[in-house]
Amino acid sequence: VYLASYRIGHRHNCAEGGIFHLMYGSMTNVNKIDSPRNRVNNGLTDHLGLALLDINLNIISDTVVSLKNCGKRNNTLCDFQDFRLFTIGNRVFVSTFGVFAPISLVPTEGYVQLDYAFDSQQQGFPVYMRAFESSAVDLNSKNPRADKNFVYFVDAHGIPLVDFSPSKNPHPLFQVKPDEPYIASSMAALPVTADQNRLRQPSPQTSFATVEELYFPVLEKGQSLFVRGDRGSGCCATIQDPRNATRQLFLGISHSKTKYPPKVLPDGAVSNIYFSRFYVMEQSFPYHIVARSGLFCLGHPQF
Repeated sequence: VYLASYRIGHRHNCAEGGIFHLMYGSMTNVNKIDSPRNRVNNGLTDHLGLALLDINLNIISDTVVSLKNCGKRNNTLCDFQDFRLFTIGNRVFVSTFGVFAPISLVPTEGYVQLDYAFDSQQQGFPVYMRAFESSAVDLNSKNPRADKNFVYFVDAHGIPLVDFSPSKNPHPLFQVKPDEPYIASSMAALPVTADQNRLRQPSPQTSFATVEELYFPVLEKGQSLFVRGDRGSGCCATIQDPRNATRQLFLGISHSKTKYPPKVLPDGAVSNIYFSRFYVMEQSFPYHIVARSGLFCLGHPQF
């Protein structure tokens, strides 16, 4: 079977009013939502949905659990958004922003059972998570990497890595410590490409250009195109290099979006439109990106 994750969000969801209010945070009264700051302080929350899929990707069973009471960190907005699954060896991990921990569907020593998110989900299968979290970043710092959309994977030598900036060179990667608890004063992730500049090679040209690149190659001096830099979506599938039958590479997918606020865009452009691209990289140091597709819109290939 396959294990899939999905986000039960506090926005754009179909939950009944009372459930929505609980997920969205503190309520001044039944009809009025508190200020954004109070909503964060009082528990603006997403839940984790998991589903078991058969070989045809049909849902066999699913469940929705809450991470509010797991781990040892305080509950903040950044703890509980954009859950993702990844594997290291034969273990499945769930991550959110810079925090990650392994999960299991059977009772496991050192793990705690996650609470069901809703009473109606009591028939869903149980989920267990390790009692402590690990992290790829110092979550108490103002490090710009302390964000979301991280990509975790294992390289050709079995080293667990995290990718903060996929699909371009230089391509810095960091080694993570999946079995160590998060300690704010320690280096959470170790650079494995510190001397990559010595071996630097330019980013490969994309396989096709976007409309923005064709018609608006330069907006203003020092300003990039309509989209922001690429962020991680998922990695890595092993593929064979079509130019070298003895060489294997990693295939990943990243995403970007048009800039916000709209005033930074030319007339007619819309903010927060998501695009994706495929990228291919080496499986070991220096992990160079060797190929990139152009940007495309999932579900709308004509765009």
